[in-house]
Formats: sequence, C-alpha cells, structure tokens
Amino acid sequence: MFKQEYLWKYLSLDKFVSILENNGLYFTTIKNLKHNIEPDECCILDYHLEYNNVKVSELQNNIILIKKDMSVEDNIINNDSKTYNTIETIKHHSEQLKVLKKDFLKMYNGMIQNIFVCSFTNDFVENYALWKIYPTDLNGNLQINQGIALKFSKQHLLNIFENPKFILDDNTIIQRYKVLLREMKYESRENIIEYSKQLTNDNNCRNFYELIHSLKIEYYKYEKEVRAVIQMFDENKNKCNGGFLKISPKDLFKVGLVEIHISPFATKSLSSYVEFLLKEYELNSDLLIKKSDIQIFKV
Repeated sequence: MFKQEYLWKYLSLDKFVSILENNGLYFTTIKNLKHNIEPDECCILDYHLEYNNVKVSELQNNIILIKKDMSVEDNIINNDSKTYNTIETIKHHSEQLKVLKKDFLKMYNGMIQNIFVCSFTNDFVENYALWKIYPTDLNGNLQINQGIALKFSKQHLLNIFENPKFILDDNTIIQRYKVLLREMKYESRENIIEYSKQLTNDNNCRNFYELIHSLKIEYYKYEKEVRAVIQMFDENKNKCNGGFLKISPKDLFKVGLVEIHISPFATKSLSSYVEFLLKEYELNSDLLIKKSDIQIFKV
C-alpha cells in the first residue's frame, strides 16, 4: 500500500503571514545562509576553493624554483636559448596563476549567489527540537511562542512547484527555472573535503550540481532536510538575498494535502489568530489546525 510522504516547514507567525501577503514561499540564497545563519552551509564549495588555492600555491612555488635555478641576467647577455625558454615558461605559469585565481573566485561567488533554497523536514511526526530552532521572525530572532508548522503532502509540493513564477527581491521576474527537490545527504567533514576534490575532475554537470545541492555536514542530521532548490547562473545581477516563488495561498493550502500545526510552546491565542488569518485571506475553513501532541509544562 502506498504510504504518503510528508514534508514539514517550521516557521514563525511572521513568516506564515509573509506567505499569505506575498502569495508564495520565500527562497533564500546560499550566500545569505552562509553569511547570516550557518557558516558551514554548502561547505563543499569552501573546500573546493581551498583545494584549488593549494594548487595555485604549488604553481607559485614552481615559478620561484625556476627563477632560483637560473641566472637570467648572465644568460640573456649570452643569448642562451634555454634561458629564453625558461623565461617564457615563467610567463606562461604566471598567466595561468592569474586565470586560476580569477576563475575560482568567480565560480565560488557566482554559485553561492545563484543557488536559492527553501527547506523542509521529511518526517511523519512533529519534531521537538525543530520547534525550538526554526520559528524565527523576518530578522532571524527566535519566536518560540509564535511557532507554526505546515505539514505538506510531498506530492502536493511537487505539483505546485511546476508552474509558478519566481520574483527576486529587486522585482526581477525569472521566467526560466526549475524547482528541484533534494534530500540532503549528511557526511563527515573529512568525506566532504574528499568530495570537494572530485568537483574539478567531474565533467558531468549533473553530478557536479548534485554534490553542491545535496551535501551537508553530519551534525545537522537531526533536521532530516529536504531542500527545494532553484539553480541559477548569472541571473541574480543585483546579488539579492532571495525571492518569492509565487503560489496562490488557495493553491498552496489545499484541504487534505496540508495541515497547520501549532507549537507546544505557543501562546494560547495563536491558534485563534491563525483561524482569523484563514478567514481574512478567504482560505478554506476546513483546513485542519492541530495543536501539538508534545506535552510540556507551561511556565
């Protein structure tokens, strides 16, 4: 018998209201996550950059050694052809070095600015720890007593990701894109470092991006993250922090396909206010609003 898969999205009341007001789910860039929330986000790219910087350093050392092994001034006077070739080799290596540094930095910055993600948790039950971690307001401040979780049918999410438009923070409309759903793979830091070395030699574009989109350090394993990813290349011209994937709330909140759960740490009034919002935005009043099954002592 087919067993329905569910994806949970833990968020605050502020972010729930934002979904309703903006008609969509917010996708943030990897750069925004790295700089403001989680430094180890997409760390495979950090290690890839570090690995290539080591290669550049080796090239620099080779140039120094070549220079030491020759007496340029004397040999130029003697019109030594061997020395001339060596000088040309140094020039070639130096140019290679400049290109490598430029390409590595361009690749790194371009990647983290053009990968947009929206995170969910793959689970059959609510998660006590995530109720305490994920309800944050629009400025990143914890709002544990305003926690809401949206429990989506995974297939429902896949269906609604097919057609909506994506609008960046600067109002740029992105017409050509695809939303990928990626189940995160959790690995040790040592393994991720080894994977990062493979990126340079991986001529298969699909394998390259699969590693970039799906790897996370193992101490985040408790999140059971499934990530919706929008991969761009140079479309994020103004380096926006993110954008909204436009989905009508009436399409997003379908009875039988979505449940709204209230945090065990929430204020008593939160459930009533969510009901008010559903009426305010003319959503189906039959949407299930569930109070948490987790028992806690209220202070």
